[in-house]
Amino acid sequence: MTALDHEVRIFDARGREHTMASMLDALTEHRVVMLGETHIDDVTHRVEHAVLEGLADRRDDRLVLTMEMFERDVQPVLDRYLAGEIDEAAMLEQARPWTNYRTGYRSLVETARARGIEVRAANAPRSTMMKATGGAEAYQEIRREHPTWLPAEVFAASEAYWARVDRTIRGHGPGRGKDRTYSVQNLWDNTMADAVVEAARTNPEHLVLHVTGSFHIEEHEGTVAQVNRRDRALAPVTISVVPTFDLARVQADPERADFVVYAHDYAQGPRGGALAVAMPSSLDYRLELPDGPPPEGGWPLLVWLPDDEQRSEDAVLRWALTLGAEAAIIVVDPPHRTRAREGWLVQRWAWPSSWSEDLSAAAVGLSRIIEYARRRLPVREAPVVLVGEGAGGTLALWAAQYGTDLRGVEVIAIDPQWPRALRSAVIPDDPSAVERLEVMGAPDDAVLAGLRGATLEPEISAIPAAGGPRDAVVRKALGLADVAPKVQPNPSPPPSPDPAAPMATQARPLDVVLAQPSPLSISWAALYTTMLTARGHQARLVLGDAKGTPKATTLAFDADPSGHAERLLDVFGDAKGLPRTPDVFAGAVVLILPAKVRKPVTERWAALTPTIEAGQGFIKTPYRVVRQGDPKGIATVMDELRSKGRTEVLLVPVELCATADRMQRYFDAVEPAAEGLSLHWLPGLGAHAVRHLQAPKH
Repeated sequence: MTALDHEVRIFDARGREHTMASMLDALTEHRVVMLGETHIDDVTHRVEHAVLEGLADRRDDRLVLTMEMFERDVQPVLDRYLAGEIDEAAMLEQARPWTNYRTGYRSLVETARARGIEVRAANAPRSTMMKATGGAEAYQEIRREHPTWLPAEVFAASEAYWARVDRTIRGHGPGRGKDRTYSVQNLWDNTMADAVVEAARTNPEHLVLHVTGSFHIEEHEGTVAQVNRRDRALAPVTISVVPTFDLARVQADPERADFVVYAHDYAQGPRGGALAVAMPSSLDYRLELPDGPPPEGGWPLLVWLPDDEQRSEDAVLRWALTLGAEAAIIVVDPPHRTRAREGWLVQRWAWPSSWSEDLSAAAVGLSRIIEYARRRLPVREAPVVLVGEGAGGTLALWAAQYGTDLRGVEVIAIDPQWPRALRSAVIPDDPSAVERLEVMGAPDDAVLAGLRGATLEPEISAIPAAGGPRDAVVRKALGLADVAPKVQPNPSPPPSPDPAAPMATQARPLDVVLAQPSPLSISWAALYTTMLTARGHQARLVLGDAKGTPKATTLAFDADPSGHAERLLDVFGDAKGLPRTPDVFAGAVVLILPAKVRKPVTERWAALTPTIEAGQGFIKTPYRVVRQGDPKGIATVMDELRSKGRTEVLLVPVELCATADRMQRYFDAVEPAAEGLSLHWLPGLGAHAVRHLQAPKH
């Protein structure tokens, strides 16, 4: 066994696993071997070199190497270099090698040069090929000018091949139904096939090894089919090298090629001037299991994908309130951290420049999370419900199309975003294993085509309102009964709209209103609404209309900060439940009171800080209170923190959730005095109020 054997796993079309040596033994008696690659993958190029050397050893160097990576007009340059008539610098200057020649193909050419193996340029010059796409007459005219660059005859490709092309290049190139015989794709395949057949014809005792992109040889279509049309007796045997970072979980794929070589995804060569190495990374998630022994067969499982800029810890609390002891809950953390425009740190699923890579990595992580949960946690095989909201809904759709190990999983995408990646992403060849897909929104035709191409026929429904209506959707998918409001026969009077009001049950509806919704404020207000519902209120979340709905008491969740500051004293008056520092050794927490708050309220908040610190352990975190309209007091606190070496400062407005304009005023009040300090922000105490009111469990 060689070192490379530890970097690959190899399966043949019968499902048998091979070593490199056993695969090479099986290949050596064939006339033509066609190796399909991912052009920039490092281990793939090592496999190619091992195949070239292994076949050369077994065939006593009676081998011809044909390569997609060189164009036929530079064949004389290659010949002179292989014969030692010019040096490598001259060859590189004249032969127009691909930009990743040094990391990808140099070892092949140098081995061929050292062993006297002929190398043939298999491709036509791109400029010539583009001129030849005008149809048969244009093609023949170009070929008369350059008879050695293009094949004498061009054969059409199969409908199955074009269907695969369409799945791969959605939205690009000519559509189905048009004659593509003289398209670049088909001319490419015909030209390379012609080079392979000519190499075999002129070297009848040699094996021809053709190196090309995987798409051209997979499913025995493309270049393979064009070789068979020219000389069926050659019967090419195919190898497809597939990069993966999970060798333990790969399986035979007999439809892809005669041999599938799964290669450890380790590094990538140049692409647009950039190189890359693969690194291990984690996809974090939070788990909430009900107290007590699980029911027979385990709990149903909710896997929740929050929207960008929503916190997973808030989502866990929301679903714990909604589902109680009826289901297990997993909330997945978006992996990419950034700063919201309002100033606080947030997480997101993907970046616009790397949608495909980011979503694909997250989809793999989701599959692993679900597989691990089914194997190690007390959850049922079904139902497992994967639900995403906003950007999380986009990931849910991506996972439904491309995820593995999602057998029997129900997927719900609530108001998903529709990035370009979903409209043009490759349609997978393999059918989805998802049990059911529901899209709550209005997907466009291109998105629907991708889903249907993956054998998913989504149920389309309206977007449910945030809060209770969305909670009900999830409960239904988990097979749980609706929970009616707990209205008492003789309800107590309606509560005050203040956040710390007694949570008595009541008949009159209570609207939690967001005048200026943002992703985080919606999450917090929905959490607050869920808490009110769990306590027996007919609570609803209302976005954008500060008046709420008729005949309802209104709680203006992101308004009236002065009133919030006073009422929140009743929630946090025991000096517990307040946000914690981002760094236990170098951190501090500063609570910012609104400028117009009454002096007694300021004094009561300030009086809490000694109690907070007294309740801490050996390592004490400073908690301080400042007022937005007191620049001298703010400067004094910042000077004190600097003198104590407290450089990581979390600043939190003492209100439920500050709007963007109020956050800007808080920034303006604090930042001039915070030189040398690293500032972290939260927009308020709304989620922490719910968490504290739900104590001791949460």
